[in-house]
Amino acid sequence: MKLSTKTRYGLRALLDLARQDGTLPVPLREIAERQGLSEAYLEKLLGLLRRKGLVETVRGVQGGYRLATTASNITVAQVLDVLDGPIRFSDCASGGHCRLREACPANSLWTRLQAGVEQVLRETTLEDLINDSFASREGFE
Repeated sequence: MKLSTKTRYGLRALLDLARQDGTLPVPLREIAERQGLSEAYLEKLLGLLRRKGLVETVRGVQGGYRLATTASNITVAQVLDVLDGPIRFSDCASGGHCRLREACPANSLWTRLQAGVEQVLRETTLEDLINDSFASREGFE
């Protein structure tokens, strides 16, 4: 399983915003430069996040993007949900149809794995990632 580029880049953009003051909007160009991302692609990602209430825009000369709430109120699960939808390890683990579900010896593994990953994503906030020594370095991936 690999997270999409959309999710990885969107999370990077949100973490970039979370590391800023929080009250002042950050120009798209600055986020794109710091993260090494295309402005056009980043604008699409931030547009999706804005429509779901995770970021907000401020128009004008001093405008840009900022988090719609504090970094401690935005979970990684919310970000993934907006940009890619929920993570699914298998149809049987995520409530989908599988004719072998009851007889499959791996079903409990997929179900436990699904539940564990979902729990970690729901419990991890942007603030948690910012406070992590790995994520606090410049140009994080």
